[in-house]
Amino acid sequence: MNAAVPLTQVLVHARDPAIVQVCRQVCDQLRWHVRTGGIEPPALLGGDAMLHVVEDHAARALPRSLGPPTALLVCDAGALQRLVGGGTHAFGAYQLRPMRAERLQEQLCRLRLGQAGNLAQCVRVGPLVLDAMDRRVVWQDQVLSLTWREYELLHVLVRHRGAVVARDRIEAAMYRWGQELGSNTIEVFVHALRSKTHPALITTVRGEGYQLNDLELAGLRH
Repeated sequence: MNAAVPLTQVLVHARDPAIVQVCRQVCDQLRWHVRTGGIEPPALLGGDAMLHVVEDHAARALPRSLGPPTALLVCDAGALQRLVGGGTHAFGAYQLRPMRAERLQEQLCRLRLGQAGNLAQCVRVGPLVLDAMDRRVVWQDQVLSLTWREYELLHVLVRHRGAVVARDRIEAAMYRWGQELGSNTIEVFVHALRSKTHPALITTVRGEGYQLNDLELAGLRH
């Protein structure tokens, strides 16, 4: 006779039936319990084996101190930007709509093991949010479609935001496999990023490199 498999309880606060369905699908595969319903009293939120999948509309109704268990927020890009910009709740991870079952399963397992979720990898610079774990960039509440090298260029500028980044450091990030570079290659990708965001997002510092600007601080968001 096989040994019993421990079950983890996932508490889902969502109005969207599609979200609940994905949670049920994942929990069935993991042999975890799933519960749905309204916001539970704080006394029922204890226990390190319980996880929460919370829809954005329900987030404000949750207790300010979730403690264990950890919550995963299902939201749109705009809510992600507000959350990274100083949200009141310490969510462990987020997932943008529409939800993907395989990604949800990965995130729930990581959170249950006490590992940092993708929210910990998000950095906000004005109207821009970069998620290093999922290689996702949100600009003014919209997810950008970037090429691999556009993302790598932006990532290195975000890591050194507010400082001038030398060309050789950018080249090392964009070309890791020994590819040859044209003399204006970086400027081509900088131009592409400006066209997808704002002309003033990246400043060219002649003879030195490039700098990422916080457009909210500069008053140039639009």
